[in-house]
Amino acid sequence: MTTPAKPPYVSTCKIIKLVNGEEIACQLPKEQLGDKSPLLRIEEAFVLRVAPRIVQLGVEESIMLVRWNNFTPDKVISIPKDKIISIVNADKTFTKHYDNVRSDYANYKIKFKEKHAKEINKLNKLVDQFKDRERYDEDDDFFEEPDMPSKKLH
Repeated sequence: MTTPAKPPYVSTCKIIKLVNGEEIACQLPKEQLGDKSPLLRIEEAFVLRVAPRIVQLGVEESIMLVRWNNFTPDKVISIPKDKIISIVNADKTFTKHYDNVRSDYANYKIKFKEKHAKEINKLNKLVDQFKDRERYDEDDDFFEEPDMPSKKLH
């Protein structure tokens, strides 16, 4: 009796090579903007960084995944299609590494927010106080230029 063939592996992780040389590990959401759109939507994007590492037998390359857009709350990012050289499926090993990094990053964000919530609230209050002080100073006549005597020679 023959065993049924396994379906081919289909990776959910894609690696996008951009014209500037960056390689982005990400997922492509099912909801895209359409074939005629100049943009491609990606999510959970990490840039691949290759770093040399010294080992006993010489130098070995180590691959790091670094958040691509750290300073946005957006989960989906649109990139111009004309800036893309290629899109390939990641292999099983890389996809597993990518999934672990995504999971670790999500857990880190939650723990960071929980751990530093009080400090962040204090800083936000200080910023608000500073903004209130700036508004007060803008209304104050202290910073107006005084009337200067004429520069004419008599």
